[in-house]
Amino acid sequence: MGDNILVVGSSRDDWATIQAALAVYNVILAKDGRQALEYVANLSNLVLIIIDATSETLDALLLLHTLEQDPRCAVMLISQTGEGESVLHTPLTRACVSDQVQQVLQKDRCKQLNEQSSLFNAIFWQAPIGITISHGIGPLDGTINEVFSVNPRFEEITGRTRAELKTIGWASITHPDDLEADLVQFKRLQAGEIQSYSMEKRYIKSDGSMVS
Repeated sequence: MGDNILVVGSSRDDWATIQAALAVYNVILAKDGRQALEYVANLSNLVLIIIDATSETLDALLLLHTLEQDPRCAVMLISQTGEGESVLHTPLTRACVSDQVQQVLQKDRCKQLNEQSSLFNAIFWQAPIGITISHGIGPLDGTINEVFSVNPRFEEITGRTRAELKTIGWASITHPDDLEADLVQFKRLQAGEIQSYSMEKRYIKSDGSMVS
């Protein structure tokens, strides 16, 4: 069996370009982050994941975060911005894809992990949507929530600082009418019953007003 390269969320045209540029590999297309994680769990000889960050920023970010916690292979992004060998700029060309992929695959593993972390941070801090990553629900369950990180846009939306959010946890700023449904899904996620969930909900700002 040959080495596998997983392409996540790209258009059919970009996938075809990548396939043509990397004909010596098995190039597999995953439609989104959830399907990509299923492939990651089951594919052997996976040497590279290429994530299209031009379509769904949050999906790309969550996938990068997951892979950062359990790194399996090198990671590259398809993006209109950013610098470095691990960023494939659109429009893609066979020559550029072939050249950059070979450079990334020849890198020392430690350098790959450092660059993967840089890719995650580049998306996280510049994202136009509010994002926070946490591993608990905060004082509601008797513990102090350890927020992994909060980007500037989330602080702006909620009117709260990272330090404050770390202390009080996300459950305490969720509107009471939305909290029960959120907790049900969150506990299912913690139990491994689901891989992800999404919902529209309202947050309580520091001045008592609501924002969604």
